[in-house]
Amino acid sequence: MTCPRVLVVTASVGAGHNQVARAIVDALQSAEADIDVTVADTMSFVPRWFRTLYAGGFATMMAKFPKLYGIGYHLQNRPDRPGRSLAERIRLRYERRFMRPFIRYLLDVRPDLVVNTHFLASPAVGRLIRRGQIKTRQMVVVTDIEVHRWWYSTEVSHWFLPAEYSARRFLKWGIPRERMTVSGIPIHSKWIRPLDRDRILADWRLPRDKDIVLLSGGTDFTCGPITALARGILAACPQACVVVLAGRNKRLLARLS
Repeated sequence: MTCPRVLVVTASVGAGHNQVARAIVDALQSAEADIDVTVADTMSFVPRWFRTLYAGGFATMMAKFPKLYGIGYHLQNRPDRPGRSLAERIRLRYERRFMRPFIRYLLDVRPDLVVNTHFLASPAVGRLIRRGQIKTRQMVVVTDIEVHRWWYSTEVSHWFLPAEYSARRFLKWGIPRERMTVSGIPIHSKWIRPLDRDRILADWRLPRDKDIVLLSGGTDFTCGPITALARGILAACPQACVVVLAGRNKRLLARLS
């Protein structure tokens, strides 16, 4: 008897989706059950220009043109009902064209379970299941608290959501409540291990007599008014020590200093 094959599908669009995928893989591999776990990054299957536009364009818009990104976000965050709109069907048709190498890979591997930590692959997997081209189940681990319509998909056995707030949006899309679990966003086990607080404060030269507030705007890139947020926190909590994660944004680091 062969062990179950689990394919964890992510996308290198920012860092969060990959981090969740690693957390899931490590948890499955550390379990006692005999499971064959593989990770697939959809960005490694699509053409280079599509990867540049999809991942690089997202980072550029979020970091450089947040207002313009916000307009596009809201315009595409519809419909708020079950079923696909014409615009969605057109978008998914073009996405499938660029994901043909991934679809061929999926048909070759034929996993027993697909776990998605990004929304790009789940509609294509659902289409294969619906057409009977592959016998597998798929689950989706939603990694955004503010759920965008692009997370919507069919032929999903179960959804794992970050908050009850997120689940209410899925109910509007016709997803049965029994197929949703509000689990929070998965994190790696290293983040819940006991730590030596005194040693950490000493290593990072942080004060022992103040509350530490960690403000993160992203890892691969930063987005949002981070400097204004830091000032607002200090204004509301003058006795706190605000630690800002600036990622690779040297300009933000200079402004903060």
